[in-house]
Amino acid sequence: VEFVPHVRIVAMDENVVANPSVIPELIPVQIMPPLLSADLVQHDSTFRNGSIRLLFTTRKNVVYASFLLICVVSAAYFSIILLSNSHDKNEMTKSNMNDTEVPFPTPHTAQPTIDTNLSLQPTPALIRNRQQLIYNLVLPIYSSSGAITIFNDTSSPQYRALRWMSEKDNFLIEINKNPKRIIERYVLSVFHFSTCNDDCLSPRFFLKAGVDVCFWNDIVAGALLGVVSCDINRFVKEIDFGKTYGNGDKFLTGTIPHEVSQLKQLESLTLTNNHLKGTLPSSLYELLRLALIDISSNDIEGTIPENNGLNSSLAYMSYRNNKLTGTIPGSLGLNPNLMHLDFGSNKLTGTIPRELSRLEQLKRVKLRNNNLTGTLPSSMGQLQRLELFDISHNRIEGTVPEEIGLISSLYDINFSSNMLTGITPQIFCGLDKLELLDLRRNRKDGIYLQGSLQCLCDADSNTILKEMKIYVNIYYVECTCCSF
Repeated sequence: VEFVPHVRIVAMDENVVANPSVIPELIPVQIMPPLLSADLVQHDSTFRNGSIRLLFTTRKNVVYASFLLICVVSAAYFSIILLSNSHDKNEMTKSNMNDTEVPFPTPHTAQPTIDTNLSLQPTPALIRNRQQLIYNLVLPIYSSSGAITIFNDTSSPQYRALRWMSEKDNFLIEINKNPKRIIERYVLSVFHFSTCNDDCLSPRFFLKAGVDVCFWNDIVAGALLGVVSCDINRFVKEIDFGKTYGNGDKFLTGTIPHEVSQLKQLESLTLTNNHLKGTLPSSLYELLRLALIDISSNDIEGTIPENNGLNSSLAYMSYRNNKLTGTIPGSLGLNPNLMHLDFGSNKLTGTIPRELSRLEQLKRVKLRNNNLTGTLPSSMGQLQRLELFDISHNRIEGTVPEEIGLISSLYDINFSSNMLTGITPQIFCGLDKLELLDLRRNRKDGIYLQGSLQCLCDADSNTILKEMKIYVNIYYVECTCCSF
C-alpha cells in the first residue's frame, strides 16, 4: 500500500479507480492529513450508493446544459443573419432614394484584395469595398486637406469618378497586381467628368464600364475615332480629342483636370477644337514622356505656366487661338528638344524672350495676333534650324536684326502688321530657301523699306521665291521680283 500525501480521494466504484482521468470532474478533492491508501476502502455502503446516484445525475445535467447551449448559440446566429440582410436591404433602398448616400470610409494603410467576381449589380458591401480600395490608391495624388474637400463635394469630378468606378464599372482586374492601371482608369474618369457635361458627345464611347481604357474609342462612318491609345504594357500613351464629327460638333467642355499628370506614360495630348475653359495645369510639365501638347482653338484663360525644366521630351506646343494672357515665360528655353511653338491668336503681352534662342532644335515659331511689344532679339539669329518665323499682327518696333538674315533654313517670314522701321532688304539676300516674305503694314512715320530686293531675283540665285508682299505708301503689291 502506497502512501498518499495531503490528498484524500473517495472512490465510488472500480471503474473510476481504474480510470483516474475522470476523477477531477466527479470526485471531491479535500486537503487532509496524510493517510494510507488502505483507509480508502473503509467507507459505509450507504455513502457508496449515494455517490453512484450523484454520478448519473451529474452526467444527465451535462447533457441538458449542452443541448441548451447549442440552442442559444443557434438562435443568436440566425438572428444576426436576419438583421444583416435587413440592414443591406435598407441601405440599397436609401442608395436608390438618395444618390449621395454611399460614404467614403477613412483609408486604411493595409491594401485589401478586391473580389474579381464582380457582378453587374454589386451589393452595398461590395460597393464600399471597391470605394475603399480605389480611395486608398488615389489618395496620394492629393494633399490630406485637398482630398477631404474634393471627396466631400458630391458634385466634384473626383467624387463622381470614384462613385462611377465603385458602383457602375465592372472592369475585372487584380488591383493588387497592377494598381497603376486602376489609377489611370480613375484619372480618365475624372477627365471625363471634368470635361464633359450632359451635352458633350464623349459619354457614348469614352466612359465604358467593364472595358479596358485602351478601347475607349468609337467608330464613325466606318472609321475608328481614336481617343485613347496605349503602349505594349497597356498604359495610356496618347489622348486625342482633336477630331470632330462631320457636323462640326465638339466633344469637350469644362476644364482640364490636374490629375492628367498622373498618366506617367503619356506622350501626346491633343485637345484642339473644343470648348475647354479654365486654366492650363502647370502639372502637365511633370509628364516626362510628353512630347506633344495641342490645346489650340479652345477658351483657355490665364497665363502660360512656367516650365520646371523636368521634361526634356517636349517637342510640340500649340496653345493657339485661346484667351491666354500675361507674358511668354523665358523658362520655355529649358525645353531643349522643342521644335514647334505656336502661341498665336491669344492676348499675350510683353516682349519676345531672349531665352528662346537656346532652343537649338526650334523649326517653327508662331506668335502672330497678340499684343507683343519691344524689339526683335538679335539672339534669334542663333536658331539655325528655324524654317518659319511669324510675329505678324503685334506691336514690335525697331529694325530687323541682321542676324535674321543668317538663318539659312528660313523659307517663311511674316513680319507684317507691326511697327518696324528702317528695314534693309539686303539682309534677306542670303536666304536661298526663302519662299514667302511678308513685310506689309509696317509703316511708321514714313518710309520703312530702303534698298533693293533684286538679289532675290538674280538668275544665278537659288532662291525659289513664290510670293512677296511689301507695303508701298498706302498700297501693297504682290510680285515675284520687286525693286525699290
